[in-house]
Amino acid sequence: ANNAFLGCTNLKSVNLPNCVSIYSRVFSSHLRSSIEYVNIGVSWFYGSDFRSCSNLREIYAPNLVGYNEGWLFDGCNNLTIVSFPVLERLLSITLQNKGKLEVAYLPKVSMLTQSAFYGCTNLRSVNLDSVLEIPNATFAEISSLEEINLPACRTFASKAFQYCYSLKTVRAPNLESWGSSAFQACPLESVYIGSNVTYVGSNCIPTSGSAKIYVPNDMVDTYKNGVFSSYSSRIFGY
Repeated sequence: ANNAFLGCTNLKSVNLPNCVSIYSRVFSSHLRSSIEYVNIGVSWFYGSDFRSCSNLREIYAPNLVGYNEGWLFDGCNNLTIVSFPVLERLLSITLQNKGKLEVAYLPKVSMLTQSAFYGCTNLRSVNLDSVLEIPNATFAEISSLEEINLPACRTFASKAFQYCYSLKTVRAPNLESWGSSAFQACPLESVYIGSNVTYVGSNCIPTSGSAKIYVPNDMVDTYKNGVFSSYSSRIFGY
C-alpha cells in the first residue's frame, strides 16, 4: 500500500517475487534515495513508480507485461541491469540516456521505437531474441557494444547502429532488409545473415576496414550477383 515503506530510509533491496500489485510511486515516494535492487512480481508499472530512484542499479520483473511510459525511470541515472523476461514492447524513452546501463535482458520484446537505447553508452549485453526491426538510430553512439545477436530480426533501418565504435560482430539469420549506412563508423568485422535478404541500402557496411558478410554456402553466388553485387569481394560462405 501507499506507505508500506514509509521511514525505511536505508532500505536497499526489495525482493517480492509474489507481489501482484503496488501502489503507484511507492518506491519513488519513500525509497528514492536508498533503493538499489528490486525483484517484483507485478505485471504492470505505473508511469512514475521509480522516478528519481537515483541509486537504483538493478530491476528484475519476471511477470511484467506492460507499463505507462510517463517518467518510469526518469532520474534513475545509476541503473545498470534491467531484466523483463516477458515484456513484448519497449516504449520510446524508457531506457534512453541511461549512461550506466550495462545489461538489458528483453528476450520477448518484438517492437522497439526509434533511438530506444540512445545514450546508453555503457551497454555491453542486450538480449533481443524476438525483436523484428532495429529502427533508425536504435543503438546510435553506444561505444561499448561489441557483439549483438538478433535471431528474429528482419530489418535494419538506416543508421541503426551508427557510431557504435566497438561493434564487431552481428548475427541476424532472418534478416530481409538492410538499410543504408546501418553500421556507419563501426569497426565491423563480420555480419552473419541467412538466405532472405532482398534489399540492401547504400553503404550498408563501412567502406573502410575489413568487414565481411557471411552467408549460407549455397547463397554466395546469388548474393554476389544480386543485392550484394557491389560488395561481392566481401561475401563469404559458412
